[in-house]
Amino acid sequence: MQVIVESRDDFTLENFARVAWEGEAVSLSEPAWDRVARGRAAFVRYLDEHPETLIYGVTTGFGDMAGTLLTPAKREAQARWRGHHEGIGIGDDYPARVVRGIAFARLANFVDGQSGVTPELVREVCDLLSAAQLPRVRRLGQLSSGEVNTLLELFAGLLGERRGSKDANALTNGSPCAAALGADTALRAKNRLDLVRMVFALVIAAGNGPLTAYDSALTSVWASPDEQAALLVLQELLRELPPIAKRGMQPPVSWRIIPRILGEAYRVVRLLADAAERSLVSNTDNPVCIWSDGEEGIEKVLPTGGFHNASIVPAIDAVARTWADIATLTGRHLGKLGRDNLAFEDDPSFYALTGTHAYFAREAREAATPTFLLSEDTYSVQTDVLLPTPHAYEKECRAGRALSCCLAATAALASQNLWYQEVVLAGQLGSFVEQVRELCPPGHHLRRTGFEIERAVEHFEVLVEGSHP
Repeated sequence: MQVIVESRDDFTLENFARVAWEGEAVSLSEPAWDRVARGRAAFVRYLDEHPETLIYGVTTGFGDMAGTLLTPAKREAQARWRGHHEGIGIGDDYPARVVRGIAFARLANFVDGQSGVTPELVREVCDLLSAAQLPRVRRLGQLSSGEVNTLLELFAGLLGERRGSKDANALTNGSPCAAALGADTALRAKNRLDLVRMVFALVIAAGNGPLTAYDSALTSVWASPDEQAALLVLQELLRELPPIAKRGMQPPVSWRIIPRILGEAYRVVRLLADAAERSLVSNTDNPVCIWSDGEEGIEKVLPTGGFHNASIVPAIDAVARTWADIATLTGRHLGKLGRDNLAFEDDPSFYALTGTHAYFAREAREAATPTFLLSEDTYSVQTDVLLPTPHAYEKECRAGRALSCCLAATAALASQNLWYQEVVLAGQLGSFVEQVRELCPPGHHLRRTGFEIERAVEHFEVLVEGSHP
């Protein structure tokens, strides 16, 4: 299987998942290859016709040399530039799916011909996605005004003698990393929300409270489509809930606000997915070629700030904050489930879960701090603002895993309470509680609760990332 790219419109979240997560190859359609070739020919023509025009990284140097017009000999030497380094990152590697995602997103700048790169370069990027193993790309220490450090680590093997003018700069400029990190976070967040809704429904089932707060009739008075969707999802999961002889009075706030919290989570994840798709389909090259009318030639070549993606960081931050709020909320659920149903008293090993949950809820909150622009002094006059996308991505990963720990603890206790009450669940919720019990068996016995929760966390993380770590 492979994804055939006709235009930038094909850089969808669905195709990103096929290439980055499922490992499919990529090729361009014949019309796309024709646009790449015409774009290259038009760019070479433009250079011949405007030899004194300052074009960043082509007729000028890089960075603080942006105002210096290079001699023909220096231009030719710069075209064969191999980069300042082949990687300055430290720490763990990005998952293979993220590296593939960056390479896929890189192609968006090339397919419409407006980067002016050689067809050979485009073909080599496509070939990279068919390779058995992609280069290692480190997660930490890669900050710059754009993404050149990360892209050098990924594409170092494509630079050098065989490159034409503009190839090296087009390969390492723009913002494919932000697009890929945003898309990867959106895909994981959608999967994590599936877990959240299941645990919320399990909490409701174990709580013995009235179900009025989840009545689908509320969709007629709540205007938010995301909150309406949350109500319908919960209703579907609770539809086969067995009748319970005694349901208490109005449940606590932490129970009644579940549809609102879940609805807000849907909204935040939807907005991140929208930002990721906009980023994937954008040409973020710097500089970028603007076609004249009819695409017969290039009207001008513009330097841009395309390397700075301003929408992905706040969108990822919002997701991390949502995970922290849900972690806090499930802490209230866990405490009440223990107090009301005496599960702590009958099985003291579950009592320790309050501390476990509190630890990871705090981890989630600490990871969910806002990510601001970095403006520390650098040696460069040009590079005076650093883009913190990797920081936002790492914090969301930490907040998400901490939430998985909170969800695992809460699900384990809810399962124990249902077992204690001899309540049997059916449908999707019944299948989910069976998964939980395979990892955290209910009953009164001496147990290593932490090991059981850890198994559940790892299972949850596989569900979030698919089988694509």
